[in-house]
Amino acid sequence: MSKVGTFGLTLQGQQVSTHAKSLITELAALGIPESSIFTAAGQNAEDAQQARQNSRYSLAYIDSSNYQNEPEMSNISQQLSQDPTKQVVIFDTMTGSPTEQKAIQNQMASWKSRFPNGHIYNRSEGLNFLQQNLSQSQ
Repeated sequence: MSKVGTFGLTLQGQQVSTHAKSLITELAALGIPESSIFTAAGQNAEDAQQARQNSRYSLAYIDSSNYQNEPEMSNISQQLSQDPTKQVVIFDTMTGSPTEQKAIQNQMASWKSRFPNGHIYNRSEGLNFLQQNLSQSQ
């Protein structure tokens, strides 16, 4: 049986990019303790699923390192369909080549249109959203 606690935020994905790690550091600087963030990368599937269920939000961080990962993008899209109020998607539109940046911006625009009630943001908007909503719950 899983012994995963309750978190404000679950950072999902098979790998955590350098950019996503810097986001965690920025969140900590904004007053959101790292202890309230569960990172699913490297965890067993049961613990990752339990943490997601116990978390206020599940965060998908999309940057140049993972925007072409079809299984991961499909999973995020499915979670947005199932519960757009729990899933937070942050698109880092500043990393990668100009071509990658444009592709990431296009994906963000597409999902904002497809999931109008979803929490879909660029990096600075996402940081603001998480700060406002997670610092209230701490």
